[in-house]
Amino acid sequence: MTRHFIIVFMLLSLISSAQKKVILPVQKKTQKWDNGNVKSQGDMLFEKQHGHWKYWNENGILLSEVDFKMGKIHGKLIHYYINGKVQDETNLQEGVKQGAFFSWFDNGQMQAHGIYKNDKRDSLWIYWNSDGSKLKEEYYKTEDDVLLLFYWEKNGDCLVKEGKGIYREYYPDKHQVKESGRIVEGKKDSLWTYYYENGKTKAQGNFTQGTQSGEWREWYADGSKHSLLNFDNGDNTIWYPNGNKEMEGKQIDGKREKTWKFWFENGQIKRQGAYANGKRNGLFEQWFQSGNYDAKIKFRNDLKHGKAQWWRKDATLDIEGHFVNDTMHGLWTYWHLDGKNKGNEGHYEMGKMSGEWTWWYTNGQIWKKGAFKDDKKNGLWDVYFENGQVFHSGKFVDGKEEGEWTQYFENGSRHLSGSFKNGKMDGNWQEWYPNNNRKYKISYKENIKHGEAFFYFENGRMRKLENYKNGILHGAFAQFTPEGLPIEKGSYSENEKDGNWEYFTPYGSKIRQETYKNGKRHGRWIIWNNKGQITKEQNYNEGKKHGKWLLCYPNGQTKNETNYKNGKKEGKETRYDKSGRVVFSATYKNGKMIVNRK
Repeated sequence: MTRHFIIVFMLLSLISSAQKKVILPVQKKTQKWDNGNVKSQGDMLFEKQHGHWKYWNENGILLSEVDFKMGKIHGKLIHYYINGKVQDETNLQEGVKQGAFFSWFDNGQMQAHGIYKNDKRDSLWIYWNSDGSKLKEEYYKTEDDVLLLFYWEKNGDCLVKEGKGIYREYYPDKHQVKESGRIVEGKKDSLWTYYYENGKTKAQGNFTQGTQSGEWREWYADGSKHSLLNFDNGDNTIWYPNGNKEMEGKQIDGKREKTWKFWFENGQIKRQGAYANGKRNGLFEQWFQSGNYDAKIKFRNDLKHGKAQWWRKDATLDIEGHFVNDTMHGLWTYWHLDGKNKGNEGHYEMGKMSGEWTWWYTNGQIWKKGAFKDDKKNGLWDVYFENGQVFHSGKFVDGKEEGEWTQYFENGSRHLSGSFKNGKMDGNWQEWYPNNNRKYKISYKENIKHGEAFFYFENGRMRKLENYKNGILHGAFAQFTPEGLPIEKGSYSENEKDGNWEYFTPYGSKIRQETYKNGKRHGRWIIWNNKGQITKEQNYNEGKKHGKWLLCYPNGQTKNETNYKNGKKEGKETRYDKSGRVVFSATYKNGKMIVNRK
């Protein structure tokens, strides 16, 4: 019964809430140009554009209108010409074009109309000329598979009807043909010819259902040959404007076969290699324009397979190694800029660094060495100074530092040592000065300070003592001078000062004493002058003034004595001149003066 009552109560609450009008935090936003004209205007919801937005140019002319939904275009996107007429209108859903699209010429005549589906043109698209006459109709199966259904010349003649006919397109002057050819079943077919504006032939060849086929020839604007391409069977050649060959190779059944060559414009060989069934096979060579080698790479079935080498422009060797089916495998060597001394060298195991790897300085001295397993550092790693002395040394396990690590100065004396556990500092870490005196000793746990931390001056005396618990100060704390005299002493609890704190002069005399409780002032606070006389005495209770407060003259004579309770004056307050005579006396209750005696 109780359970049913609770459910009914919840339903009634929900119905009541639903009947209340929800007010969304919509804010109007306006941006302006430097001249004061409005640049954009619309609503923001949760710092995102939402609802209808308008955009203007610096002269106040409307450029576009956009509907937004939480930062994404959702609805209509309309662009305008400078004359105020609509240029195009697109429908979008969540930033993706969906549905009808319209565009117009600046005279108001329709230019194009079609449909978008998931951001791509779909189905029937119709295009017009600026005088209102139809230009063409296309049907989009996909973005890459388009059928030309109808095409009209400017005079109204329908050259292509229901996917069949002759297509002719003109340059803007409407006199010179740009391209012409036959359309069969909506696709380019048979012989097609392309022209320059000067009337000379640019290219000529055949299409088969929209795909280039057979022999194609192309010329430069001056009539000199540019290319002879055979898309099915035969030789393929491309020439530079100076008549030198740019490319040469053979196609068989539409695929590259045998040796293909490429040249620079000056006639220097650029690249060459053999193909089989359209795929690279064998040695491919590439050169710089100077004639020096750029690269040599072996291929098998279009994948890098075998030895590979790369050079720099100055003919020095850069990299050499081996591939297996496009994956680095075996010994790889990387060279310094001089091309004579190795930079680093090691093995890959099917794309992953494996086994011993070594790096060298330019003088041939080893820089570092260590092993990899499955592309991760594993085992002992040593790094060296250029003079051959060890810089640091330690082990890796599965790519993470593990165990004892040691670092050295260039003279061979130790500099730093400590342990890792699963890639994180763990246990005691120590550093030394060049004179072999310890600089610090810090205890870590999982990469954070935990336990005692000692810091030392170069003369060997302690500089500072800290204690940590999980990375925060906790426990005794002290600082000292290079002579070993204390500067301050105290303790922390969970990163807050706690208990008694003492501060000293550089000569070791106490000048201040403070007491804390969980980071708050608590208890008696005293300040002394350099003669050991009290100059201030204060009392606190959990951060609030509480008890006697005393202020003294430099000679130790009382200047002011006040009593507090929970942060407010309570009881008698007395002030004295330097001779000890009372100059002011009052009594307070709960911070308010109730008796004043002068």
